[in-house]
Amino acid sequence: MGPCLSILRTFWANTSARRKSVAGWVVALWLAVTLMGAAGLLRGADRLLADSVGSLFEASHARDDFVIVAIDAPSFQDVGEQWPWSRDIHAELVRQLHSLGARAIVFDIVFEQSTDSDAHFADAMRTAGNVYLAAERATTRTPQGQIETLALPTGRLLEEAKGVGIAGVDLDPDGRLRRLPNSADSIAYIVAADLAGETSSPASGKNKRYIRFARGQHRLSKVSYYQALSATDMLPPGTFTDKIVLIGLALEASPSASKATSDGINVPYYASAHGLMHGVEAQGNIAATTIAGDALRPAPAWIVVSLWIVAMCTSLWIAIWARTDIVRASLVLVSGALVLLLACGVARAGNAVVADSAPLLGLILIGSGFVSRSGLIAFQERRRIADGFGRYVSPDVLQRLLDDPSMLSLGGAMRDVSVVVTDLQGYTTLMESVDPEKGADVIREYLDELGQVVLRHGGMIDQFVGDSIIALFNAPTWQADHAMRALDCARDLVEAGRQMSIRFQANGIMLGVTRAGADCGQAMVGNFGTQRRFHYTAMGDVTNIASRLEAANKTLGTSLLATAGLFEAAGKPDGFLPAGRLLLPGRDEPVTTVTLSTSLSESELNQCTSLFGELLGPDPDKVATIETMLSDAQAGSAYFQALDRLAGLARGDVVETRK
Repeated sequence: MGPCLSILRTFWANTSARRKSVAGWVVALWLAVTLMGAAGLLRGADRLLADSVGSLFEASHARDDFVIVAIDAPSFQDVGEQWPWSRDIHAELVRQLHSLGARAIVFDIVFEQSTDSDAHFADAMRTAGNVYLAAERATTRTPQGQIETLALPTGRLLEEAKGVGIAGVDLDPDGRLRRLPNSADSIAYIVAADLAGETSSPASGKNKRYIRFARGQHRLSKVSYYQALSATDMLPPGTFTDKIVLIGLALEASPSASKATSDGINVPYYASAHGLMHGVEAQGNIAATTIAGDALRPAPAWIVVSLWIVAMCTSLWIAIWARTDIVRASLVLVSGALVLLLACGVARAGNAVVADSAPLLGLILIGSGFVSRSGLIAFQERRRIADGFGRYVSPDVLQRLLDDPSMLSLGGAMRDVSVVVTDLQGYTTLMESVDPEKGADVIREYLDELGQVVLRHGGMIDQFVGDSIIALFNAPTWQADHAMRALDCARDLVEAGRQMSIRFQANGIMLGVTRAGADCGQAMVGNFGTQRRFHYTAMGDVTNIASRLEAANKTLGTSLLATAGLFEAAGKPDGFLPAGRLLLPGRDEPVTTVTLSTSLSESELNQCTSLFGELLGPDPDKVATIETMLSDAQAGSAYFQALDRLAGLARGDVVETRK
């Protein structure tokens, strides 16, 4: 015992706090289930489990010895009398059954009132010598206490009966018949005692043995009363030979939640297709179970305790060992199924019913709890993603993130990204020229429109910094065409800024030029926040270069600068020309860049484009050609500036933008 405790202590000490909390939650739930069972709150579930296990048992062949003679609607039509019928009719039935060799004749009818035809009925009973009659016990509550009355067969009928017993049955609190009667003078027990040679009366206290209902191919045989009266003409030979015949009402009846006699009785779902059984058939099942000696008994306490231990230990082990709630839920629910199978196996092997639902219910609740916990965590994760990204990515990107939250796991991974950085020229002057509230409204509208441009191209707004936007592409979701998206987005951002500037200037607000820088390359991308604070970004030189290219626009007089690497990755789209080789702050190697080809005629653009070709670096062979064209161009024109940049690129000139 000592080594086992030592191993458990070591295991517990090495278990993470999170798993310990899960284990604590499981223990608390088991405690709650235990208290529910002790308070009697699980009795309904216990009965349902008992019914489920009881459905596994088929009645034995001994049920072939029973025949029900049903006083049904066709019999009423044939007899043509109101109830109660003349006892001459019952006398005729007894004579008929006796002549056909019935082993016992049992009336599930209380004949408590005397009639003129009692003598004929009594004579038939005396001749047969094997007729059993029913009695009825009634309890009346009065202020002085309970008064118990017993309704017995009248006069000679009582004298001539082979035996008399109580026809009532004992129902469970839910109004269903499951167990053998408590009363030792039950008519079923009286018949069984005579026919089986020994009594099978219940033990002292409440009888907990279960009726083994006849169903399926072993269901009690049933014929109509009017058929039994003319058995030689209407029924096969041997129908009643050496059979125990039970006679009783079998009309459609409503279920009763109190003591039932010959009315319709609620029974477990497996015992009757409609959940109802006539009293005479119920008495037949009780007698058949008693005679066959195959009543189902409650499982021994040690089996129930073993199921408890298995269920609790299994769920605790799963809670500590499994890594995710979905795995825990799956394993716990599978364990519940195995516990149910074990209970059924025990029942089949020991002719016993496991009626303690707590182990199974505990596993179901724990499994459901893990499913709910997993769903809650997933919901919280989706909300966290939606709150963190909803305003910064397009709806389709957001949906992909919600579908696969693992893309945003804490930490980062290297991947190719494209970055666009914008800035608004004259921001400080703008804020000084208008009141703060108006300035804030202008910047809010400006950033909102530019943000929509980013989202339209499938980018993610990394952050707003004052009047600047940093946009990421190929993060957090994969985009094979991220370079093209970034270059198109940068161009549209500049154009959107220009259009806004025109609109605001018409209203007397001087909004400056929007400038943009763009690059692509490797970056560490991921959630670099904490478990509570979300911050998804890209960390790497690519962001720095894009930011410094944006600032270099001021030196070159351009509105957009992108690296040649981004330009090539985007497939060298039209509308761009070389901007030169730039030496950016903090870098030792120059960066080849491109810019927008604006203000050029179609022929001028075609000439520059043809020269541009593969020119993304120094090319001395093209210098002379470009300089000749430059000498013919008008100094200071857009065409002249474009040729001048091409010449500088061909010569290998470097423009320093460190200042």
